[in-house]
Parts: sequence; C-alpha cells; structure tokens
Amino acid sequence: MSQYESNNYSVSREMRRAARLNSIRNTTTPFLERYQAQLREMKERGLADLIPAEYSQACKSLEQAFADLEADPENSMKISRMLGKNIYDMFQYSKVLREKNYEKRRQEQAAARAEQRRQRDEARMRIEAERKKQREEAERIKQERNAAAKMRAEQQLAEQKRRTMLKEEHIAFMDYVQSAIAEIMKDPITADFAESNAMALQSEYESLSKTSENYAALKQSFSNEFAALLKTSQEKAAAWKSKRMESGKKESVSQQIEANKEAMTAVSESEELKKLIDNLNSLKENVEAGRISCEAAETKINETMQQYSNLAEEEAVQRETAKAIKESIENAGFSITSEEEEDGYLKITGSRLSGAEAIFMIDAKGRMKYSFEGYEGSSCKNDIEQVIPRLMDIYGISFSDRKIWQNPDMIGGSALELPEEREDNV
Repeated sequence: MSQYESNNYSVSREMRRAARLNSIRNTTTPFLERYQAQLREMKERGLADLIPAEYSQACKSLEQAFADLEADPENSMKISRMLGKNIYDMFQYSKVLREKNYEKRRQEQAAARAEQRRQRDEARMRIEAERKKQREEAERIKQERNAAAKMRAEQQLAEQKRRTMLKEEHIAFMDYVQSAIAEIMKDPITADFAESNAMALQSEYESLSKTSENYAALKQSFSNEFAALLKTSQEKAAAWKSKRMESGKKESVSQQIEANKEAMTAVSESEELKKLIDNLNSLKENVEAGRISCEAAETKINETMQQYSNLAEEEAVQRETAKAIKESIENAGFSITSEEEEDGYLKITGSRLSGAEAIFMIDAKGRMKYSFEGYEGSSCKNDIEQVIPRLMDIYGISFSDRKIWQNPDMIGGSALELPEEREDNV
C-alpha cells in the first residue's frame, strides 16, 4: 500500500519565534558587517574627524547592535535600520565639511581661543600678584600711627581693590563671551553664517568691557544679541544644509540600494528574493532618472526590506521544518538520500533498504505534500505513525486542509501524481 497526502502545515508559536529570531540574526549580520566596513572607511579617509560626535554615536550604536544579535536580535535589527540611513547621511555631510576646509579652520579657531585663554591666565596671575601686594599694604596700614596718613592709605587700598575686582569681572565676562562664540562655531555651517557677525560682536563687547563697571548688565546685553545672532545663523544653516544635502540625496539613496542588495544576496538566492532585487534595481534607475523623489524612494526601500524580512522568516521556518522532517524520518529508520529544489518546493527523500521511500515536499508558504511509497499491504502505516505524530508532538508542526489518498495495490508512485491536488496558503 502507498499513501499520499497534500495539506497546509504550520509550526508552533515557539518554533516560529525561534525561526524568526534566527532569521533576523542571519539577515541583520551582513548589514552590520557592511556598516562596520563603512565606518572604518570613514576613519581611514579622515572623514570621521570632521564629524566626531556623529561618528562616535554611530560606533556606539553599531557596537550595541552586534551585542544584541544573540540576546535581542529584534533590537539589533531596529538599530541596523536606523544606522543604514544615518551612515549615508554622515558620508554626505562629512564630504561637505571637507569641501569647506572645515578642519583647517577649526584648528585655527581653536589655536586663537587657546591664545586668548593664555592671555587671560597671565592676567589672572597679575591680579593675584596685586592681591598679594594689597594684603601686604593692609598689614602695613595697621601699623600706621598718623591718623591722616592712615586714612589716605586705606582709601587708596580700597580703590586698588575695586579696580582689581573689576579686572576679575572683565576676565570672567570675556571667558563667558569666548565660550558663547566657541559654541556657535561648533557647527561649521552655522559658523559660516555667523562668523563675521560673531567676531564683530566679540570685539564690540571686549571693548565695552574694558570700561564697564556693571558687568551684570553688560552680560545680559551680550546674551540678548548673541541669542538673536545664533537663531538667525542656525535658521540659515538649516536651510543651506537641506538644499546641499538634497543635491547629494540621489547618490545616498543609490548607495543604500546597492548596500541592501549586497547584504540580501549574502543570505539567500531564492526566486522571490531575485524579484525583490529586480524591484530595487528598477527603483535605483527611477531615482537616478528623477522619475521618483528620494523621499518616496526611501519609503519603497523600507517596504522592500520589510518584504525581505518576511521572506527570510518564511524561509527560516521552512528550514526548521525541513530539519524536523529529516530528523523524524531518520528516527523512523530511513536514510536521507536526496534533498533538492523542485517546482518551488524543497523535496526531501528518505529510503529504506527494502526500497520503501518517504518523500516530503514543503515550500515557504506553508504548503506540504508527502508520500510513503513502495510498500506491500498496509505496512506503510507503521512508518507513517512513527513520522507524522513525531512531527506534531515533538516539533510542534500541525496540519490543516488535509487530503489523503491511499492505494493498497501500488508498490511505487510519485509524490507529484496526486489526483485533483489542491494547495492552500495558511
């Protein structure tokens, strides 16, 4: 007797969860490895030095994504998707900064600020020397016996202390001004729009501070003017960045597509995957030809990558199911004689020395066919009862929409020769 069955299969929640996590690990790893190579390239080309904060954050995120691959692969995938877009934007932005010779200007500004700090440190040392002399003068005045001379000396000492205090306030005020100017210079694009006005503002208030006796009011006045300058410069910088980054957006999107294609082919070579890659190729052509906006293209990239994740998960479930089938039929005494792709199915064949065969065919969409062939009488039922319950009880595979055909007279047959065969998706 031979028995054939066509049905839909599904796996237990635990098995699907395990397959999903393994799928995420397998699909996410190539992307993380690529981002690692890109960050290394940025470092080697000197681009990382132009955007140290962004580069450092990207490195930390990548390190976290690698660390989460085993314990929390879903978070690793989330970080990976965020990194993908950020790294390409970092490349574009660092190239802009290089064009503006930002690094040289940053070093020159840092040197100028260091010189200003050195001068103020020297001024502080002179003030400390004055304070020492004033303490010595105060001690001398205590010993003065002439009342008139003592009063004059005390008045002179009070004036000296007042002037010394004003010098200290002047230095503290200039520290505040320089700190504010340095803050506006941290972003090179904002600095481009603010630099001339910022330097003029610093010079103006440095001059005012030399004669001021009300540094609290002077500081408030400077703060108001500086805040207005900062706001205007940041708005101009944001508009410029948006325009400049948009001009390099096509290149960035094309690079994202190529990176995704490379990582995808490293995991699978299925026909459905080839269709997704063809979609990405068409999308790239449309982006470069200007037939679709970069924003719309990025949305389609995300949709395609979600389809890829779903496909990878389905294939992972198929692999786990195939593994369970092989272990089950081997446990029943069969030897695996072949495992091959056939008409969209993975076909697994197990044989006995007697010539009996167990043939299972599964696809990634939840469809399964199997047959037990080459038996005499009803002996195939014994093997079926060893294999199918094991799949259900141990591996958590369940079946639905089952259609069974039995032929008590057949000694052999084909798993594809099923009468009125029907296949449904689960």
